[in-house]
Amino acid sequence: MNHKISFPKIIYGFEAIKFIARRYNTSPEKIVERFLIQTGEIHLPDNSSESFTLSPNEIALISDLRH
Repeated sequence: MNHKISFPKIIYGFEAIKFIARRYNTSPEKIVERFLIQTGEIHLPDNSSESFTLSPNEIALISDLRH
């Protein structure tokens, strides 16, 4: 089942997202993808190549940026 996820693309350019991406040595897009996975908005196979987990504070920050 595919459904559209409401997430403004402008968020990839936000300094907070870029800071978190640098922390994990990855792209802002991967940070947003990880956020969506961890919050249960999207599901990917268990063989995902990303091996990091966002902290509760990072999840809260990204969630606040979204609104």
